[in-house]
Amino acid sequence: MQSFNQLTPELNFEIKAFMMQCENFDKVSSCLQLQSDFNNFKEMPCWLIEKIDDQIIAVCSIFAVNTFEAELSTVVAPSHRHHGIGKKLVREAKRILKDYGYKQILYVCDDDSVSGRAFIDTFLTRHHHTAYTLQYINRGEHPRATRLLVSKAYERDLDNIIQINVNAFEDDYEVAAQFITSTFMSPTQTAYVGQLNYKPICTLMLGNENGNYSINGVAVLKAFQGQGYAKELIQDVLFGLRNEEQPVIIEIDNTNSPAFHLYQKLGFEASQVIIYYVESL
Repeated sequence: MQSFNQLTPELNFEIKAFMMQCENFDKVSSCLQLQSDFNNFKEMPCWLIEKIDDQIIAVCSIFAVNTFEAELSTVVAPSHRHHGIGKKLVREAKRILKDYGYKQILYVCDDDSVSGRAFIDTFLTRHHHTAYTLQYINRGEHPRATRLLVSKAYERDLDNIIQINVNAFEDDYEVAAQFITSTFMSPTQTAYVGQLNYKPICTLMLGNENGNYSINGVAVLKAFQGQGYAKELIQDVLFGLRNEEQPVIIEIDNTNSPAFHLYQKLGFEASQVIIYYVESL
């Protein structure tokens, strides 16, 4: 077994090819993470790889943006399943996470994956939450924001973005600051800010990776929530993508029904369902 906290371009290519092989066989997403930029501990191994004859036969990825819980995604080549390889990788992932003080893990599984759910059933888990990937289907033009001044954010805007998120989600400041700063500095992410009367009141992140745009981290100051500002902000960003051919996606969990209905109104439709199962360490 090999472990890595960063992927070389060559290894990234190998894992992507392995993912494609497994996804074509299973007809579902592997849910593997290929980025470590947002992980809380930069030195922590976040990919565990098993090889035979220099060919990847199993991968486990660790996605851990805070200090409490981490997400695990594990994939084994169809020809090597039911031999304990996946469990071996998970055991090592648990050992690593315990060493870093983590208290629980979330197993990530495509809802359509029969083999994935059967594998997770072998652990002492319970359902944690369900996440939906929504894809932008309606490519008709949305109006630009009329009340907000929407613009790409710069480093001088970083503290405002952190403060908006802390206020909107009641997050711990230090945890939010670390995660948002890592996201902001990522070359695959672009931050946007919406200002009302020159006061920043809302923000989001636009990702551009794996052939998709993704809208993430939509946050509005509490005093301005429920007044349509999130809708205006998203519409303005979608307007800027109107000539792009890449899919635009949003991920939302089942506990946020107002946002789910908002995105549906904006022309997004569910394309994938991901289940998260929790286990204490």
